[in-house]
Amino acid sequence: MNKLFLWALLATTATVFSGSTWADDDTKEHRKEYKKEHKSRIAKFDKDSDGKLSKAEYIDMHASRFEKMDSDKDGFLSREEMKSARKHAKEKMKKYKEKHKSEKND
Repeated sequence: MNKLFLWALLATTATVFSGSTWADDDTKEHRKEYKKEHKSRIAKFDKDSDGKLSKAEYIDMHASRFEKMDSDKDGFLSREEMKSARKHAKEKMKKYKEKHKSEKND
């Protein structure tokens, strides 16, 4: 289970903190909004409000993500649950990009 948990932790970390996904959209507004959303996500788990995540806060953040991904609540992530989480993340990213692309064109 430790290997599976670590793999899931690494995958969600890459998804949550990936900034390279928006390399094609170079606008200042988009970067500002992304930074604001990123700070908001971090602030949600920054219990002591110091603007940084401690190791415990980081682990709590990923435990929360693990719980969301564990759809059958058995305490394990199956391949299907991980595939579903990746698919959901991709769909969310696609919607986000489409929204900002349409806003840019308006």
